[in-house]
Amino acid sequence: MNGSKRVLLLVGSPRGKRSTSTVVGAYLADLLTKQGLESLATQWIGPVLRSQEKIKQMLEAVDAADIIVLAAPLYDDCQPYIAIKAMELISAHKKNLSKSPDLNSNRLFSVIVNCAFPEEHHPQTVIRIYRKFAEDVGFRWGGSLAIRAGEVLQGRKGKTLDDIGSMAKRVKEALALMADSLSKGLPPADQTLCVIPESFLRGSFSFLGSFFVWQSNRHWASLTKKRGKDVNARPFV
Repeated sequence: MNGSKRVLLLVGSPRGKRSTSTVVGAYLADLLTKQGLESLATQWIGPVLRSQEKIKQMLEAVDAADIIVLAAPLYDDCQPYIAIKAMELISAHKKNLSKSPDLNSNRLFSVIVNCAFPEEHHPQTVIRIYRKFAEDVGFRWGGSLAIRAGEVLQGRKGKTLDDIGSMAKRVKEALALMADSLSKGLPPADQTLCVIPESFLRGSFSFLGSFFVWQSNRHWASLTKKRGKDVNARPFV
């Protein structure tokens, strides 16, 4: 690839700019610009959905990009609503353009999934959903990075990956591999990693993994109650 290739970062976290999805996605976008790609303006999906004009601008950015990176959290093995809505908008937009030739049919779609839970099985379903979406709208699959126990990265506190230090080392290495492949126009391999040591989830350390899950569940239940919502709601059933 050369400098004329453009990368677009879509952030699907309700936390917006102060989110781990923003921090991790921006790190990848920065690596790609250092390798000669042009970075388009980041689109935070939450604010975009509040305005028809901003939706139009997001879809135009999608059409202009050679590489689209969607960074979003994982809630109960599924994307947050705003990420789902963005996918629906992009899909409808592509169908409206179906009679016109796509001048950039080689477009890559890459995904970064930030999961609070450490277990490996959680991101598997959503990665399949993202792959199916890419196939349906005519994007090339550009690989995925599933980050488990991602709350440790403290994006909501304004921390960068460099601020985190050694805890973010594996994440930065995985992003470097993605950037190297994407900058060459090649789809990187799907990757999954846990921010906390895997040994914490096994043997005599397994209680630490259980505690992490309990603490995360308690946190989400508290937020749900505070906002007057039902933690057991099933809006898509």
